[in-house]
Parts: sequence; C-alpha cells; structure tokens
Amino acid sequence: MINRQALTHFPRALEVISILESFRTFLCNNRPGDIPENDYNFLLTYLERAHLLQKLEREVGTLELGELNLMPGESRLYEGLLPLGTLVHILPGNSPGLAFYALLDGLLTGNINILKLSKKEEAWTYNLIMQLKSFSPRLADYILPLNAPIQEVMGLADGVSAWGGDQALESIRATVPQGVRFIPWGHKISFAVIDRASGNNLQVLQNLVHEMTLNNQQACSSPQIAYVEAGTFAELCAFAERIVPLMKDVDYAGATGLDEQSEITTQSLMQFYESLLPDSSEKTKLYEGPQKNWRLFVTDSPKLETSPLYKTLWIKPWPSDWSVLGPYRPYLQTCGLAVSAEIFSVTARNLFCAGVTRIRPLGKMTEGHVGEPHDGEYGLARFLRRVSMESDLSCPASHSLSTPMVKAPLMDKAAFQKANERNVHTDLYFKSGGSSGTPALSRFTYRDYHLLMSYAAKGLISAGLNPKDDLCVNLFFGGGLYGGFLSFYTILEKIGVPQLPMSAHLDFQYVAETIKNLRPTVVLGMPSYLITLFSQFGHLFRDNCPIKKIYFGGEHFPALIREKIQKEFSIEIIKSASYGSVDAGPLGYQCKYTGGTLHHLHCGLHHVEVLELEEDRPIGSGQLGRLVVSTPMRESSLVQRYVVGDTGILSEKKCPCGSSDLLFDLKGRIGDVFKAGGSFLNYQKFAQLLEDHCGFSSEFQITLTHQADHDRLTIRLATQDIDLNKENIAGALVKNYHDLFEIVVEEKSVLLAVEFCTLTELERTPGSGKLRHVIDKRKI
Repeated sequence: MINRQALTHFPRALEVISILESFRTFLCNNRPGDIPENDYNFLLTYLERAHLLQKLEREVGTLELGELNLMPGESRLYEGLLPLGTLVHILPGNSPGLAFYALLDGLLTGNINILKLSKKEEAWTYNLIMQLKSFSPRLADYILPLNAPIQEVMGLADGVSAWGGDQALESIRATVPQGVRFIPWGHKISFAVIDRASGNNLQVLQNLVHEMTLNNQQACSSPQIAYVEAGTFAELCAFAERIVPLMKDVDYAGATGLDEQSEITTQSLMQFYESLLPDSSEKTKLYEGPQKNWRLFVTDSPKLETSPLYKTLWIKPWPSDWSVLGPYRPYLQTCGLAVSAEIFSVTARNLFCAGVTRIRPLGKMTEGHVGEPHDGEYGLARFLRRVSMESDLSCPASHSLSTPMVKAPLMDKAAFQKANERNVHTDLYFKSGGSSGTPALSRFTYRDYHLLMSYAAKGLISAGLNPKDDLCVNLFFGGGLYGGFLSFYTILEKIGVPQLPMSAHLDFQYVAETIKNLRPTVVLGMPSYLITLFSQFGHLFRDNCPIKKIYFGGEHFPALIREKIQKEFSIEIIKSASYGSVDAGPLGYQCKYTGGTLHHLHCGLHHVEVLELEEDRPIGSGQLGRLVVSTPMRESSLVQRYVVGDTGILSEKKCPCGSSDLLFDLKGRIGDVFKAGGSFLNYQKFAQLLEDHCGFSSEFQITLTHQADHDRLTIRLATQDIDLNKENIAGALVKNYHDLFEIVVEEKSVLLAVEFCTLTELERTPGSGKLRHVIDKRKI
C-alpha cells in the first residue's frame, strides 16, 4: 500500500507548489460541478502560488525543507527540517473541504498522507482529493485515501493527525503506537465581547446575529456566548430584546440528528424552568423563535458555558476578572471583540492572557487568512521534524531541488527585463547592467532578496569566513541603486558575524586607520578599490596587519597583484566573495579547495544547464558552454532558462569539501569568447597568458576589425612599462596559445597586433564604467 521508498525521494515544497499551481489552472478550466461557489472561490485563492509561498514561509520560516543550514554564529553546527514521514489523517465530517486542506499541509511538508475521511464528508472533497492524485503522478504515492479500518495502518504511522471532541480524541490516542507523534485538533469554544456603547449599535447587533447563525455555529470560531457590559440582569434582557427583532429572517434549518435535537431541547427546558424559580441563585431567561429555530439563553452568571449550537447563544455579563475563563483555557479559540478604542488594547491583552488565541472584529470571527495559525499553532510545523548535525566539513551541505527542469525558450537579458516589467509587486530595485549591456533595473520582493542573501551567506562561510572569530569590514560600493554594499551587509548579518559597515569610502586614509585601530580580520570589496587601499595606504596597517582574509567581487582580481598583496600583508585567504549577477542573484561560491575561476554552483537555489556556444544544445562535462539558470523559488521575477552571460566548463568531479553542488570553471563573459579566423578564442585565456608569460596584470582590451581579406586582432595594453616589448608579447601569446598559433602562423587568416595605451583610452560601458573586454568592429 505504502511505497516507503518515497520517503527518501519526497517532493520539495516548491515542487509541490508548482504542481498545485498547475492543478489550480486545471480547476479554472475544468470546474467540478459539485463544489459550492464559495468553496470553489476559496480553493482557487488558496492554491495561488503567492499564497502558498507565504503560508510556507510564515509557518516554517523557510522554503528550504530538506536542507541542512549552518546556524547563525556557528561554524560547524547545522540544522534543518525534514518530513515526519507517514501521516495518518483522521478527519471530521462537519467542515467541508478540511480533508483536502489537511492533505495539502501534508504534501507541502513532504509526507506520505493516509486519509481516513468521515462518512459525513461532502462528496466533492473526496472527488477533489482523487482528482489531484490522478492529476499528478509525482504526488500519487503521497496521497492514500483509506478504506480499511484505521487500526490496520497505525503501525505504519510516524504521526497521527486527528480531529474531534475530547472523547473521540482520547479513543484515537489509545490506538496510537508508543513513540508516534499524536497531533490532536480538538473542539474549541469561541465567544463575543461587547461593551455598553457597542451593545446599542445596530450594526454590531447585526454582526452578532450573522455570527451565531452562520453554518449553524458548526465552526470552532462561531460564538457560543456573548459577554455584554451590563450592570444588571435587566440590562442583559434588554440587550437580548434588541436582538430578537433581527432574528425574524433566520431560516428554519437546524439540528438534524436526534442527539443534537435532544441536547437543545434539554437545555432550553432547563433555562425555562430555572427562570420560573424565584429563589434560584442565578437569574435566567429564555428567548426562543416561534418555530424554535433559534434560542437566546440569558443569565447573570459570567461562568463560561458551552452552547448546544444550531443558532443558540448564551448572553452573559462581562466578568470583572477574565480568569473566570481559566478552567476552559485549553479550549478557548476566537473572540469577536466590539469595544471602544480606549479599552481595546487592555481588553485584548486580558483575553490573550486568559487563553484566547484569536481576536477578530465581531462579524469576521470565522474569516481567516492564508498561513494563519490554527488554534494557536502552525499546522505545517507539527508535520515536520527538526534534525541537526555537527560537521568538520568546510562547506554547508547543499542539495539540488527535485523539480523537473522547466521546458521553455531561453531568456537573454532583454527578454528577462521585458518579462519582469509586468510584475506589479516590487519591494527593492537595484541597478543592473554594465559589462553585459545597457543599465536597467532588477526587481525583488523582500522575500526574494532575503532568500538570495541566505544562499550567498552559506557560500561565504564555505569560502572560510568564521562567524565565531572574524570581524569584517564591508568595503563594497553603495548608493545610486547599486546593491553591493547593502547585499553584503545583509549577508554578514545572516551569518551572524560582527561587521564594520564602512562601504567604499573615498577617504582611504580614514579607512586604513580604522583597519589599524579596530583590527578587522576580513575585508570585502571590489578589487579596484582594494588594490588602491593596499598599494597606497597599506603602510598604515602593514606592520602587525590584522587582516587574514580578503573576499572580492564585481571585477577580475589580477593574479600577480593578488599574490603580491597576499605575500606583503601575510594574508591567509583571498577568494571570491560570491559569483553572481544582479538579475539572477548568487550563482556560485568557493570553498577551501576551489580558487581562481573555479566555483561551486548554488544547485539548491538554481536549476543549472550548460549549453553550446552557438546552439541551444546541452554540452558534456569538460566542454566550454553558456551557463543557463532557472530559479523556481523566486517570487518577484521570472527566472526561467535565463542566459546569465557567462561561459565555463562544468565538471562532474566530487569536491573534497563534501558539497554536492556542481563545480563550474568560469571562462569569462559570453562576449569574452569570440570567433576570429574560424576559431573560438577567449579573452580570459589571453589574460592568463599575459600574466604568466609577459608579467602583465593590468587592464587590456581586444579589438576586432577587418583588414583586406583578414580579421585583424589588436591587443591594447594599458601600460607605461618601458620594459615591455610588443613583438615579444605577440610572440609569447602565439607560442603558448595553440588556437592562436593555428590561425596566425599556420593558416595566416588573422593578423595579430599589440598596442600600448593609457587606461583612459580603453573603452568602458557608460553605466558602470566597467572595461569592455572585446570590441568587435567587424559588424559595423
């Protein structure tokens, strides 16, 4: 019956949400005829992606169920949330649709769900469950309606979620095996609280009538009592008499079962006879509809009493001390509050202290919102177990989502921007652009932003940042809609590491003196800023230098300069702070065993593809290709097969750090790979050869033009070094770059030239001022 293997391949929450989103579309186009209008509309709202994401994040605080995350401020301690396993749901028959929503909670948390439905359950609920099971083969093994006796499956359960009254729950609890989590959802009591002024307000009275007659008070949030501010029994009766005329249009439908009818009759007769006793310790009075289709029990005793329901309401005096509710504390749920602003806060506080879990305006007691706690608890959290691990691994464990790869057209930057211009909800705007195109705006919700930053934080820890021992100075640029400084402020905050939020302050001497005085162990920033700081102001902190780690981003950090700084200042680690883009967010990170251009990819955040340079076909391991990512977790932006603009080589090797995230060796921007003389050449390869064989590590630019019938490749080096020789540089490049040797020497299809220039003569992008690596003028 149960595929236990399914527990090791459980669907992640985002995969379930994607399936439910598709199921919602199916229901929009194929409305089941047996679902009532209100239930159908609520169902469609509930299945909206935004609502499910909000529910998941609010109830469990993360979208990363099934992943172990390093705890803030820790260096080796990991925690995560996993499914409980197999859940047995024992469901009531008095709440249409509840069984389906209980199933959704079980699916969102990755559990196998055995569903024991009540015989009184509406047929449409069962049909909806079976529709979802047949709609999604991926979820079919996790949806198991039960026809057999419940005792036959109790031995398979890791958790039993049961709904009912005290007696029913105790009976079920007795059958639950030792050690299995029992998750009870018992009957609750709700009531209204009305001050003197509100008790004379017609709208308040109409709202009370609405609450007590809606669905025959079958909801746990329906009021059974109205506590009214009144000094005398006569005032309570006067309040009841203001309600009586409003009851004239109440429909006759009432209790249908003999037990319910008997309970109503018994309590009504008791109230009637007590009202006739002159020496009774409690004053009582019964108001009843002419067809006995509603009842008001008025009494001067404030003690809490349950109603037989079916349009039956107690009217009681406002107690002088809300502790009178104490004996019923575990049963209290909703209070419909109708009081003046002056006493609202103190009354609400007293009610919460007495045990109430929900306060709503009178008239909205049965209304709720997606992700709202049920009976003071979040349901999803009860279906999960928290696991922990202590590890000496240098990387946090990371796991790829099991969502199927999206089949969709590729998106370049222009398509990405156009697709996301339609997004109506944006919390954050960052400037995007530079080396890859015209500056534009990238849009984020706060949820997306914090999700992306949490992954970047895990990556920075993998690169060696230690929240227990390090002090960081954040020297990234900020302002002007640039996201660098702000992002790394958030990243460091999520890690829980102390930081100095300096930004790329233009007073370099002040920055250097701060480093000397406050002694940060880590600096983070863009290479161009860091090079200036260390080369021109490093003498202020070189002696007994506190800095042990440098994390950079946004630009290339020339290897020769990096090595010089590392040696001169005794730096232990110089690594990438994060590999990513403004649009797509963090894409990769480095660990203890990676450096230079080699990164792990954030496979838990993105689906990753590497495609051929000229065709949209996947390439094999070890081949150069274009990086394409899809990010199903994103809420504000459609990131679906987005060509991020980088090229590289995907490796299937396992990293010694223990991370399961793929290794990707960056080979530069797509524009860095260009075709000349029929061969593909790479700007980054030229950069490496210039450093290794020519001692050149400054900026340079490649220009492509036509000359006669040949391509002309001009390398423009920004240098004033008189020891450099153009011919020697050209010779070294040809000698050590085989593809270049073929087209320049053997085939003679490309003319190679080397020129010297100043930094200001190199062309840059107008938005960010970043260097344009390759300028192809052959197209002009």
